[in-house]
Amino acid sequence: MPTLAHVDETLAIATMDVTREIMPQGYRVCDPSPSTLEECVAHFRQHGTIGVDPWFQKSASIFSTAAHTHAFSAWHDWCHVKGLCTFDIPGERRVDEIMQQHLAKWWVNSRKPVTQAAFDRASTVLKMFNLGRLEYWLAYGEAPANPRQFLLGYLTAKDRILVPDLCGPALGLQKADLLPLDLRNEWTAYHDR
Repeated sequence: MPTLAHVDETLAIATMDVTREIMPQGYRVCDPSPSTLEECVAHFRQHGTIGVDPWFQKSASIFSTAAHTHAFSAWHDWCHVKGLCTFDIPGERRVDEIMQQHLAKWWVNSRKPVTQAAFDRASTVLKMFNLGRLEYWLAYGEAPANPRQFLLGYLTAKDRILVPDLCGPALGLQKADLLPLDLRNEWTAYHDR
């Protein structure tokens, strides 16, 4: 079986950098993990860190590693805690605004040059993960079963499936390094089952 890539390499890099910047003390992977805003705040006050769920399923995560998945969850929950953003529609919208601000700041100050196209795609993936899945839940009464396939489907429909290759040379990567698996084929294979 081929190695699965991150749905968006730029967002994966930003996730690790932003998480280190806003949480120099790190985060804790714990089971059970906090599941309400009150539990998240209490955990943060008690431990000085964000507590995240150990869940990681490579075929369903938007990231190809547990470390990226957990860092993203910590970043997301840190925004809930620091912004006192409720676990509802207005709260999730506010969390997305905060995360988008972090992403934009990271882009401007990144030690690795990132193109506008790569930033725009990362921002789209972030918004769809934070808000698109919420809209899906409101429409269908449940969250998408597979966040990875949900995002790949959205990107395919918007013809944004290909990672902009202009960021590759700046990162010292070739296009093949950015896309170890053709994500369009991954979506097609899943969708045609």
